[in-house]
This record gives sequence, structure tokens and C-alpha cells, in this order.
Amino acid sequence: MKNINFESYVSLMEGLHVSFVTTTFAGIYIGIGPVRSHSEFVRKVTPFMVWLRASTTLVRDRRKIFETAFPSFEDLTVIEGAILNRTVGRAGIDFTNNSLRLLVGDILLSVFPGTKSSELSWMLFDDRLTPPSVIVAFADSLEFKAADRDISYPQ
Repeated sequence: MKNINFESYVSLMEGLHVSFVTTTFAGIYIGIGPVRSHSEFVRKVTPFMVWLRASTTLVRDRRKIFETAFPSFEDLTVIEGAILNRTVGRAGIDFTNNSLRLLVGDILLSVFPGTKSSELSWMLFDDRLTPPSVIVAFADSLEFKAADRDISYPQ
């Protein structure tokens, strides 16, 4: 495995805006940065894409405004309304549980992965690289690897 400073890597999203929020049967995707490619037949491409497949909370002014055990279609309107077109001010990982923390405008989005055996994770895709890379986060592991056909991208 390539040595990587996960905290520095995740912080590369800071200063970029949330371009889209979409859903599939397997969670919610958040596109971060300008959309570079999109058509009816080609997926949206942004520099970074976060895939939420674990417990997610939204906090504003130290008050929890939203919480779900697994993000789904029913949660899309709330999450999208809270963060779409807002700028990522801070981005980091809490290494005590490998949770992702994104301060988007005045909203703190937190994603709390389960253990690897639970398959509840968050992923950060980096489409700036060739081949694209991905961080896969579970409570008990963090992996950095080239994205391949074992990891499906949203369309």
C-alpha cells in the first residue's frame, strides 16, 4: 500500500464547492469541485466524490439537525438542501473512529463508518489522478488504492 497522509489528502477538498448530491441503492454521493463532464450518458465528473454508506449526521450551531443510520433516497432532499452549492471550509478525519468531517458552509457533515465486516463505509474518490484513486474508510481500517471495477462509480 502506498504511504499517504490521509488528513492532508482529505483537506484537498477545502475551498471547493459541493456541485451535486445524488443517490443510488447503495448510499449518497456528493460531488465536490467543478463538474468537468456530464451528459445524459456520461456520469458527472468532479475532482472529488464522497460516497456515504454509513451513519451520517448534519449539525448546525452545535445542534443536530439530521441523523440517519444509512443514507438513502429518502434522505436526499435534506442532505442536498443543507450542503448543495456551499463551500467546504474544513475537511478532516477523526482517527479515533475514522469518521469523515466536512464543514460545508455552516453545516458539519459527519460520516461514521462501521467495521470492515459491516461493510458500512465512506469513500473518497479522486478523479484528478490517472487511474482515479479512492480512500475506503471503515472504523477499523483506512485504505488508499487505485479505483477499479470492484468499486462502482455513480452514473
